[in-house]
Amino acid sequence: FSVSHQLDRIPEVDQPGQLPAVLPIGANLETHLYIPQSALPARRLLILVDSGGDFALKLNNQDTQELPAQRRAELFAEFVPQEDQGNTQRSFNSECRLFQAAPSFLCSGSNTLKMFNTAPHDLNITRINLGIW
Repeated sequence: FSVSHQLDRIPEVDQPGQLPAVLPIGANLETHLYIPQSALPARRLLILVDSGGDFALKLNNQDTQELPAQRRAELFAEFVPQEDQGNTQRSFNSECRLFQAAPSFLCSGSNTLKMFNTAPHDLNITRINLGIW
């Protein structure tokens, strides 16, 4: 599941995307992610955020745990650029942050992801992916 991005919006049909978003130094950013009832219960979950820096993350007001030794740009399959994709690129692993949390933190419907910038610079949040299994 992914937080809505401006690139995926249909003008005059969809609501504006939540991403990309700037997270200023010392500030909070709140995004929402809809999870259908059929996706739950989950046994495990990971959250990947393409941020370019460090931040703290809460899922539905519960603390998550960053996995700094496992920074990567993809949750599951490796992204392999194709010649016909033009300038489409993924970020470097070092620019992404990976978090884990108890699957019980998720609920069906709207889930809140709240980020607090702990980096010494503004962050540009370009992608948030949730993997559950």
